[in-house]
Amino acid sequence: MSEAEKMFWMTRYEERQRRREELDNQLQM
Repeated sequence: MSEAEKMFWMTRYEERQRRREELDNQLQM
């Protein structure tokens, strides 16, 4: 896997984690 691909997947993974955290916060409210 190239460095560019690694960066791409890392950012996608982080975005998914952030979205999940936002959903959890909404459910707790």
